[in-house]
Amino acid sequence: MSIKLLESVKGSPQDHQKISKFYDSQKPATIQQKIHLTNEHDADVRKACRTLPQLKESLFQLHPGCRLEATLGIGYNKTQEWLTRANIPFPKSFIEFQEKEGPTGKYMPSTKGNLMLHIRSNRKDLCFELGRQFCQSIPDDSIAKLDETFGFAYMSSETNGLSQDFTGFEDGNENPKEDEQRAKAALICDGHDIPIHVGGSFALTQKWKHNLFKWNELSQEEQENIMGRTKGEESKKIRPKVSTSHVARTDLKENGIDIKVALKRDTSTQSK
Repeated sequence: MSIKLLESVKGSPQDHQKISKFYDSQKPATIQQKIHLTNEHDADVRKACRTLPQLKESLFQLHPGCRLEATLGIGYNKTQEWLTRANIPFPKSFIEFQEKEGPTGKYMPSTKGNLMLHIRSNRKDLCFELGRQFCQSIPDDSIAKLDETFGFAYMSSETNGLSQDFTGFEDGNENPKEDEQRAKAALICDGHDIPIHVGGSFALTQKWKHNLFKWNELSQEEQENIMGRTKGEESKKIRPKVSTSHVARTDLKENGIDIKVALKRDTSTQSK
């Protein structure tokens, strides 16, 4: 997905300071909508995307004390189609995810999708309402399929603000901490693409299903070796790395240098 933050599109550390501080200091609810479109009423779909910031602002006016942020992503094929229509070059670093199968038979499908709306708020009802209004602004026969997932911050720490996933391990402790580092990791910077794409970003969404009954039967040492981190607050990487651990298999390097990415996991007990 190619994405733009609706609060700010220029991507400087100052522009994104409010967003990043909000993400760190709150215990938000989230909703993610992945929309598969038909070929009907394409102009109306584009109009709905353009009016999303106004929908968000209207909710702000009705609930001035709320926190509400939204990110809209546009899928690979739809990005190609709309940019070609507007005579705008395609983003240089936008790569379509291809389905993958590992040596053990684990499968990562490419589920496609044309629009991805990620909403975060300190009020679950406002997440729902913004998502509802956005979908309602798109003609019914333009939506072939809607995949909707609700999430929440789970067991957040009062010490460092990090939450856990259902495995009991802290989430996001390797994310860049400073605003400038976040912008460098997550945003298209000046000189990396044409000006119209600067401040944008790319998103890869994944949905993981855990067998928690089996997981909870493991000892803490076994769990830590699987993850490659210690459990509890101030989680640390295990050295030397266990080659089969999650950390060892997901660390990204280019020419021996770590590649920083910004991760956000939303814990969910139910999706539809």
